[in-house]
Formats: sequence, C-alpha cells, structure tokens
Amino acid sequence: MLINRFVLKLTRKGVLGRRIQVRAYVGWPEKNEKRNKAEWRKKTRELQEKYEGICLWYQHNSSRPGEYLSWYNVFIHKIGIQTDNRLNVVVDVDSHKENRALRIMMSRCVPVITHKNRAEWGYILEHFNRVDYTGCDKLLNRYDDHTWYSFKDYSELFRMSKEELEYCSLKTKEMGIIGPYVCFANRDSEYLDGLFPHHDYSYHDYRDSNIESRSQMIDYLENAGIQTVRVGKAAKHRFVHANSIDYCFDYYDEWLDIYLPYKAKFSVEDASGIYNIAILKNPNLVLTNYIPLMCNDCNGFPADINMIVIFKLEWSKGKNRFLSMEEMFEMDSKSGFEAQKYCELGVDLVENSAEDIYEVTKEMNERIDGVWEDSRDDVDRQQKFDYAFDILKNKYGTIREPYMKFKIGTRFLEKYWDVLDIETLIKIDGLGVYDS
Repeated sequence: MLINRFVLKLTRKGVLGRRIQVRAYVGWPEKNEKRNKAEWRKKTRELQEKYEGICLWYQHNSSRPGEYLSWYNVFIHKIGIQTDNRLNVVVDVDSHKENRALRIMMSRCVPVITHKNRAEWGYILEHFNRVDYTGCDKLLNRYDDHTWYSFKDYSELFRMSKEELEYCSLKTKEMGIIGPYVCFANRDSEYLDGLFPHHDYSYHDYRDSNIESRSQMIDYLENAGIQTVRVGKAAKHRFVHANSIDYCFDYYDEWLDIYLPYKAKFSVEDASGIYNIAILKNPNLVLTNYIPLMCNDCNGFPADINMIVIFKLEWSKGKNRFLSMEEMFEMDSKSGFEAQKYCELGVDLVENSAEDIYEVTKEMNERIDGVWEDSRDDVDRQQKFDYAFDILKNKYGTIREPYMKFKIGTRFLEKYWDVLDIETLIKIDGLGVYDS
C-alpha cells in the first residue's frame, strides 16, 4: 500500500475529513464489495464497549513469506494482541498474492485488514471513537528486533482448526502419501518472476540451485522407506522421480503448504522464503545452498530449531581456487548480496553437490532416529567452526543481530575443512581437546 503522505498531512491538520484519512490507510472498497452496515454498526458498538481505541499497524512484503512470517512474529511478541485496552489491527491490503491460509491463521491472533474486508473495517474506523494511526508510520522491522524466540512461541501462533486438519489429511491421501515422507525444495526465480513480472529480481539469482541435485538424496530416502514431496508454489522445471511427488506442479494447495512440512519427518530446503513455512510447525530442517555465510540472522525466527546447514562455496577465478572461510566473509561484505557484484568480484558461487545434499540428509535422518554418533574429531571441527565464525563476526560484522550458530553438516565440514582453512584462522592448538 502506497500511503499518500500529502493526504495524511492534510488530514492530521484537519483539512480533510475522517473518511479520507481512513481510506488513505486502508484504501477504497471495490464497487462490487458487499455492504452490510447493520452488521458493521453492531460490530463497531461491540468493539467500542470492549476497547478504548484502535491502533493500526501496516504490514509489508506480504507476498514474500520470509518477510511476512517474521514480521508477524515480531509484531505479536513486541506489540501484543492488546495494549492499554487498545485493539491492535494490522493493515495488509496488499495481500493479494501471499498464502491466504497463512493470513487466516494470523487473523486468529490479531485482526487483519485486507482488500476483502476493508469496506467493513473502513466503516468501523470511520465511526470508532479513537483511532491511532502512528503505528503505520513506525513500521516494525524484523531486522530491528534483537529478541530470541523459541520454536514453541513461534509454532503456537499458527493454529489449524480440526476441519482444516481433516481437509489436509484427506488431500495427502489423494496425493498417494502412505507413510513417512520428507519435504524438499530448491530455489529458482520462477516464484518472484511470476508474482512481479515487471520487476527485476535477478540480483537474487546467486541463491538458486538445480533441482536435479536432489536425486541421490531421494534414492537414499527411498531405500530407507521414506517418500519425498517436492514443495513450493512455483518452479521452472518439473521434477520426475519414482519416489517423489511433485506437489508444486500437480497438487498445489495453500493449506497443504503448511500441513505437508508440519507432518513430514523433516524438510530439506534451500535458503529462501519457503523454509520459513517449513519451520512453522516442525523444528527439523536441513538448509542447503546457504549464502551468504555471514548473514545468519535469527531475527523474528526461532533460534532453537533442529537445523543442519550446508553452504555454497566460493570459487575465485583470479586465484583459481576455492576461497577460505575468511575470504568468503570478505567477498560477502563487498558483494552487497547481489549476483552481479559477485561476478564483478570474479567469484563463482558453487552449488552443493548431489553427494553433499545426500550426506546432510542422511545425517538428519539418523540424528532423528537416534543412531547418529559424532566422533571426537566431528565435535572438534564444529567447535572450531563456531570459534572461527566469532572471530570473523567481530572482524567483518554480521548483517543482523542476533545471529545463531549453525550446526554445519558433519561430512560437509570434514570434506571441505582444508578448503575453509579454519586452522590457520584460529591458530589455537589446544581447542577441542577433551578428556577421555
């Protein structure tokens, strides 16, 4: 929603009427919107009896789930559903393109004004005794939030009704899901290009990956008696595998977006907005092709989820080799996180291999089953990685605070240990020595 600042300035000075002020925030109703003023008057009276005032807050980036969900979490925990006997209401009239099932669940905690109900809420706001619009000028930004949230806090914000759960259960049976399954997804440009055909989002392309690199992972899961479901709303290419259901192309449903990862054993997803949906109701996540390494914020998200991460390596064309961990931080800090900048710096971002993805999937599966065992060297490498990250964080900074310490895929860290050159970075001989 693009609020007309000139109109707002005039309304606050009393030049324009209350109705214009309300519509400057929530927009004008469409001509074919149903109007039931008797019901609206009744609801207005009920709210006035219960609350002294209404405070409006403006939602943003509603078509991008990563921003949408984290904003909502920060809003609920920082502002609350009710403050000083005021009703907090979210203005979200740009929400034509986001997952509507998510918005329905959000509205169970706090009222949400959308393009479908703005006629009703416009009437309520016009006739309510006291309306505070200042929240719309103080947008809550998850990047300003420094609170650690628990998975329990996060998941309780998204409740599905009995009828919704039954509907989704029936749909999964129609899809042919008959046992344990794992959700997976790769990032490509199709989602944003489809939603915003006139906007160039190619600067995000460095985060993309090839869906075919999941084949080895799916073979392993098939041998373990586990089905796989490729999730997402849009993708460039269909994925065909005997042990995989391409929900994205064949069964897409907004409620299943939430239900499928909820009931999955775990999810394996690239670092894009969709993984934020995966952790709504299920804390088990494998994050692949993570980039940039220095940008590991947990703003607005639970910091205690069971997540294992493997990241993209960076190949220097000038040096003809992979960059060390410190060199990756340096390049990331110069890149502005744009694909073209990496090219200008002479850096190729290398996707995780099929073997890398298979190995980290196997690790997560065995950890959940309780059969994975870390060796002393495995624990030592992870501790050294954490220590090195702290050194680089202090030197180059992280993009946002607070940041979470990643559990890096065990075999991934072992395989690329020399490439990352962490031993040279920390220069501490005794780190990771344990009593037997």
